[in-house]
Amino acid sequence: MLILTKEEMQRAEQFAVARGTDMFTLMKLAGEALADLVLQYAPPAGKKVLVLCGKGNNGGDGFICARILHEHGALVTMALVQGGVSSPLAGRAFLTVPEEVPVLYSPEDAADEAMESDIIVDAMFGFGFVGAPQGALVPLIRAVNESPAVVFSADLPSGAECDTAAVRGECVQADHTAAFSALKPAHVSYPAKRFCGQVHVCSAGVEEEDLLDAGGSFALLENKTVKKLLPTRDPEGNKGTFGKLLCVCGSVGMAGAAIMAVQAALRCGVGLVYAAVPRALYPVMAPVLPQAVFLPLDEEPDGCLTEESKAALQQMLGQMDACLIGCGLGMKAMDKVQTVLENAECPVVLDADGLNLAAKEPLLLRKRRCPLVVTPHPGEMARLMSRTIPEVQTDRISMAKLFARRYNAVAVLKGAATVIAVGENVLVNPTGNAGMAKGGSGDVLAGMAAAFAAQKMPTEGAAAAAVYLHGLAGDLCEAELTQYAMQPTDLIAHLPEAFKQVL
Repeated sequence: MLILTKEEMQRAEQFAVARGTDMFTLMKLAGEALADLVLQYAPPAGKKVLVLCGKGNNGGDGFICARILHEHGALVTMALVQGGVSSPLAGRAFLTVPEEVPVLYSPEDAADEAMESDIIVDAMFGFGFVGAPQGALVPLIRAVNESPAVVFSADLPSGAECDTAAVRGECVQADHTAAFSALKPAHVSYPAKRFCGQVHVCSAGVEEEDLLDAGGSFALLENKTVKKLLPTRDPEGNKGTFGKLLCVCGSVGMAGAAIMAVQAALRCGVGLVYAAVPRALYPVMAPVLPQAVFLPLDEEPDGCLTEESKAALQQMLGQMDACLIGCGLGMKAMDKVQTVLENAECPVVLDADGLNLAAKEPLLLRKRRCPLVVTPHPGEMARLMSRTIPEVQTDRISMAKLFARRYNAVAVLKGAATVIAVGENVLVNPTGNAGMAKGGSGDVLAGMAAAFAAQKMPTEGAAAAAVYLHGLAGDLCEAELTQYAMQPTDLIAHLPEAFKQVL
């Protein structure tokens, strides 16, 4: 599903104008769509409605909405919370509001009114807003959020940034958000998504062809998209046809991570899975993974590979279609990460301790020759980018894009609404739930992504398909087991049904 940034939305509006529409008509249609949403979900006749309007075009949408709600019997009060109207279009819309509609001119008065209102329409900031609300707007937004009123936001909740989905200060907590013409990044990615409530894409005069011509850098993953990504199974194929995957995973005490990664890979169509694990884990893992081929690795007392095992690992890398390294690897395995990143030419999926070790030696990421997919959770991304976790979580989209550009890699920033970044392009995942927030879920995802990469899928496609199906399996687990009782191993068991839903 198409998602438009601020710049892309402005371009789409210009395309609409070039077709013969004018900007005031677009504003009028947006205001009408916002009013229709209020009429549908909170019929306003006889109720106290506060319409908070900014000084720009978003305020103009609010003026149009206020007029219509007044005509439907609402007891409307408008508030100009940023002083006078600065936009000529908004000024024109202001003149359409009947004189009997009272107007407040201070945020303080608006805050008092908010506490007495049944419905609040938030039309303060538009998609051009960046930063944090300042001054008297801060207590106003707090009053809106403390009010018992039903809150409707025009395009975006005021305080959320359109393109980054960042929330850097106070933000209106909407019950409903009218997304004019198309979704924006803030509607689908956290933290802004949490403030949007129920998002409704509302027609506002921009045709689909204009949106398609203007967009392209963001998209929301869908079933049909993932179905197209998955490779067709050759009816004459054999195990070699469907790829060879090497999993360099596991350490004493963390065999489970390696087992789950391999099991997940085996559920995703790859022809052969090789598991390079410490020799001490072989007796534990072999009975659980009879489908895998094992490369037991010998280690020195300090955890480093023996020269013979390092040579064996290098040789096997040359025969593989993809490699996964990191799940349960432990922090004494720098030589394994170094061996893989310095020698692999096939796609590599780097996860868990593989990421933590690479964060200590970032030149390994720059000097590699292989296509790379990284699958960090926020803590791992913070280490990779020398940032704090709050910095990562405040601006997840920008952080994933920055890593992807810096290292020419596919960045999968895990969490609610996982972000997949490739250069300037971003995919956002709608599947999954909080029941997946348990140790081991990431190992399952890494194994899936590596299995798809081994089947010659482009790395960005392998990552996207894995993330979507992983989340879909999680949603199936939730329906059957609840978020409390579901476990990462249940994700693997539900992958067949997830594939059925996509295929």
